[in-house]
Amino acid sequence: MAKSNLTPEYRLRLKNYYTQCAISEGSKLILFSLFFYFSSLFKEYLVTLFFLLFLRTNGGGIHCKKYRNCLLLSFFMILGNILLAEHFPPPQVIFSTVLLICLPLMIVLVPIPSSYRPKLSDKTIKKSKISTLLFTIFFILSSCTIAPDIIRNIGFWTFVIHTLQLVLAKILSKWR
Repeated sequence: MAKSNLTPEYRLRLKNYYTQCAISEGSKLILFSLFFYFSSLFKEYLVTLFFLLFLRTNGGGIHCKKYRNCLLLSFFMILGNILLAEHFPPPQVIFSTVLLICLPLMIVLVPIPSSYRPKLSDKTIKKSKISTLLFTIFFILSSCTIAPDIIRNIGFWTFVIHTLQLVLAKILSKWR
């Protein structure tokens, strides 16, 4: 087993960051699960969550300083994805065109990590970009052939909103 180059201080900061994330994200998952279960949108919530978990963990985005703001932003992003998918399913030509516009934007912008997270290595940044590229291409190809409409539509809006919040996060990071 190779010896790690991480300093003890860095390891401690990373451990603290991951602990805080687990508590924060775990509580949001419980609250959201209850809300969407009792709203009869649980299946749609799970589909949205699948996409967001992959996109956010690989690409980051807007990070709120306060839990309450993060809770509200996350809730409205998830609910927005579900409602847009339900009321505005994209025709195939728009689906493909918009996702092909989102793809290079995501590749250029990811990752946008939290300011609380320790600085990312070049290797981690490259891995994030490649993972985002492969996941997006896989989604586009599978949506054209095998994905049911609910997955296709929610995935589309999740990619679109994720890309928009990456752009906004980049703009906001320049002002700080």
